[in-house]
Amino acid sequence: AATYRDALEKGGVPAVVQGGRGLLKTDEVELLRLWLEEVVQEDDVALVGAVRGAGLALSDTGLFCLRKGYGVDYGEGANNSKAANRRFRTAILYGRLMPDEAMKAWQAAGGAPDGGLEEVLQRDAVILERFREIRTAFLHLLHRQSGSQAFELLLDRLGLWGYWHAREHGAQRVANLRAFLELVRGFEADS
Repeated sequence: AATYRDALEKGGVPAVVQGGRGLLKTDEVELLRLWLEEVVQEDDVALVGAVRGAGLALSDTGLFCLRKGYGVDYGEGANNSKAANRRFRTAILYGRLMPDEAMKAWQAAGGAPDGGLEEVLQRDAVILERFREIRTAFLHLLHRQSGSQAFELLLDRLGLWGYWHAREHGAQRVANLRAFLELVRGFEADS
């Protein structure tokens, strides 16, 4: 079916494949699964996937500083034993990234690469705050409303409708997201 869709699109005819077995394995649905896995299972790999994924895209530099604790103010989130044992997760979920302090700590540890990293870290500090705001709203909807509403919030707040539409086979990707939301709504109606 994808081959026919590709041929039609090459001919200038917009086409979308309905059905198929690979919906849950598409990149666009996989990102939503990562967010769910992160909050439900507290999975660190899923956490990195969510914060580095489409709509946020935390840099490698920011991830490195968070992992090392460079320039991270842990605030109140690090005041329990569970958080202390999971410093990296705590840095992402509760820490405030301070670019100036991160650069100083990195240089003291052996030298940060030259050029533009402070700007990258400033952008990452904003991304981290945005991630936490969206995550909090996602959790709220997931626990108090419905999964479909929580996923819609992610799609809207992260700008994922537009992001996926602008990618190759964008109409198909958006159709996949709509099909996934309908699947979730069907599960919700059955339970």
